[in-house]
Amino acid sequence: MQRVMRTRGLMVRGIIWIGVTALVAINAATLAQTVTQSPQDPNQKQVFLIRKDTAECSGSDVPNVDSPLVGGNVVVTRLRDGTTSAEVAMTAKPNTTYQFSLKCVRRLGDITTDDEGVAIVSFAYPTNSVGNTYAFEMHPDGAPPGNRYQSAQVAF
Repeated sequence: MQRVMRTRGLMVRGIIWIGVTALVAINAATLAQTVTQSPQDPNQKQVFLIRKDTAECSGSDVPNVDSPLVGGNVVVTRLRDGTTSAEVAMTAKPNTTYQFSLKCVRRLGDITTDDEGVAIVSFAYPTNSVGNTYAFEMHPDGAPPGNRYQSAQVAF
């Protein structure tokens, strides 16, 4: 009889320790996720370049989600010196020059893809030349339908 009681006591303690261990493991995993997630820089945004012929000036009608229509992305950073940097990374038609613009504002310059269709280019422009919400547009000269890219909305 005493042996049965002892076995039950050990089982109860074992179950309690398993529960405590599980709680500690869950809390440790949650803490690790929280620590590894770096805080977002409020002066930096990333938007996709989507194959789309037309869009509103602000890009509010362009989804900022990964899809087969994504041709690249733009990392926009507001700098302390009053300029904004736009780093464009794209994959599109090989050996093609695209005009890259602040949509409905002004042209920033050209992007030329290599023989694999890849290009990585940086542009800078005065931060006060745009508002807090805007978008980019990219297209080759005389682009037929289907060859234009619109960015999702950049919103600071």
